Amino acid sequence: MKNLIILFAFGFIPQLSAQNINYEIIKNEPREPKISVNLDIFNLDMNSGIKNIRIDNISMNLGAFGYVKIVDQLEIDFNIHKSWLAAGRLGYKLYPGNLEINTGVNFLLTNRTRVKSTKVILDEKVTETYSKKTTTTTYLMVPTNQQKRFGVRGGLYQKSGPFNLDDYSDGASFPRRETKISSVGLYVGLLSKTINNIIIKDDKYGLSYNSIGINVYFDALIIPVNRFKDLNQENEVISDLVHDYEKTFPIGFRLGVRKYQIEKKEFTGKKFGKNFNFEIGYKPYQGAFVNAGIGITLVKQ
Repeated sequence: MKNLIILFAFGFIPQLSAQNINYEIIKNEPREPKISVNLDIFNLDMNSGIKNIRIDNISMNLGAFGYVKIVDQLEIDFNIHKSWLAAGRLGYKLYPGNLEINTGVNFLLTNRTRVKSTKVILDEKVTETYSKKTTTTTYLMVPTNQQKRFGVRGGLYQKSGPFNLDDYSDGASFPRRETKISSVGLYVGLLSKTINNIIIKDDKYGLSYNSIGINVYFDALIIPVNRFKDLNQENEVISDLVHDYEKTFPIGFRLGVRKYQIEKKEFTGKKFGKNFNFEIGYKPYQGAFVNAGIGITLVKQ
């Protein structure tokens, strides 16, 4: 179905100028929650492997991410996902599900506020005909006090899941095939945090807002421990066999983005709200990877 998106920006189209909408600013204050807990309901995790696309450890996951502030500059950060559907288990029932745990700290070094023109959506309408679907979005660009923070981060990394030796060995003969990989290491990196929190009210559309936090981070993944178990031989450890065939450099990387809600219900009228997360990068033995998810913000205290 063809999608047609039409954006009407007051001030951009003369007959729909900003002067036609009189609005009141309810709140223009970057609000950084002390506690942010986000449920990741629909998360897809997949990686390429080193030589072939690895199908067995593609997974659909349920998880949570967020932070808890200790003081203004120091946060405990977490990102945890557990699969509810792992592709490998459809063909081999002994395969484990995917599990990934990241726990660490964010240390924020800077804190500045700037005025930036920010989109505030007033109304969205969807009309549908036999041949097309049309979304009309009406919005204002409103000068907003935006908070920008920059810092460093680091913590513990752990991931386990299916590992198919046939995929890894590119056709070489192995006495075992279905294994479990358990990786343990550290992550260290940089963090940029942006906070928008503008709430307005007008006579025609009522309450409208742009209230969201955006975290962008880049990490080095230092993963020296990669342990392999043979699932066909009562979880016999066969790490030496795998390492002898081909060792990989124990350092990877990832680039990630998180978007989450920040303002309380008393201002937005909504207890929860949508969140989004995305990562792309490279991990030892597992190769290039991508994961992405959507869900709801549960806590924004």
